[in-house]
Amino acid sequence: ERYWMAKSKNLYVIDKQKLLNPSPGIQTVLSKIVIGNDSLLMNGTFFYTLPNGRRVPSSSYKDSYIPEIKYIYNSISFFWTLPYFVNEESTLYSYKLEGFAKEWSAWEPLYYKDFTNLPYGRFTFRVKSKTATDIESGEAVYEFYILKPWYLTTLMIIIYAITVILIIFAIIMAYTRK
Repeated sequence: ERYWMAKSKNLYVIDKQKLLNPSPGIQTVLSKIVIGNDSLLMNGTFFYTLPNGRRVPSSSYKDSYIPEIKYIYNSISFFWTLPYFVNEESTLYSYKLEGFAKEWSAWEPLYYKDFTNLPYGRFTFRVKSKTATDIESGEAVYEFYILKPWYLTTLMIIIYAITVILIIFAIIMAYTRK
């Protein structure tokens, strides 16, 4: 079950059992998130801390808190990378923004995507990679909320209703005086 190969002054041993082991997985990571025109939400990458205190890069934001973004910042840009350095320029990416698009994008060599004029609601951004050797990575995931604009909040709807009622009441009063 082993192959022995001699080359120059070296001896190489290839164990067939080890060749059949699956290769370690690769993971796409988000490297930067920008909201609005220039407000930096995240730069670098997400980390989680191991029990020994060591910080390890993470593909997703692993906190129970989901960021709430004001409606005026409803344009968001995602930047990502794949820490796999074999023939990097031929790495392809596919992404999807759940809550906005239903399908994954086509595989493209893009490393960022801008989403503009998003409606309010809950969104989940997902991106995955495919290397030149057709190894598909795990997904990087980022979940966020875009809050309602101020003019659609519950308080403003109540104010609109009261205003309409007052206008109708004023019109009735004006016609009654005539």
